[in-house]
Amino acid sequence: MENIYLSIPNKAEYFSSVRLFVSGIMSNLNLDIETVEDIKMAINEGLTIAYELQCNEMINIEIEVTDEKCKVTISEICKEKIERLEQLSLSNTIIECLVDDSYIEDESIIFIINL
Repeated sequence: MENIYLSIPNKAEYFSSVRLFVSGIMSNLNLDIETVEDIKMAINEGLTIAYELQCNEMINIEIEVTDEKCKVTISEICKEKIERLEQLSLSNTIIECLVDDSYIEDESIIFIINL
């Protein structure tokens, strides 16, 4: 199992760098290009939610890779702002279509991709 951590300022201009970073990690796992693109898009939508529901100036991303799955955790969303999640239903729907499981726990958006 490997854990990869990334912390970025809560600014949309850093999202493309995260997608590129994730693409490199997923390519090392020998995943097909469609799966890599799905993961990148799901992460981008998760970052959009974190950006809109921000608590801090930073967004923390953890990618946990095992032989069976890839778990992505995007942290630093405000519990107090969670009711605004309905306004972000398109981002939520996109994530749900692209990953095997997704949920919000504490101050984090978590999604699982089975490998």
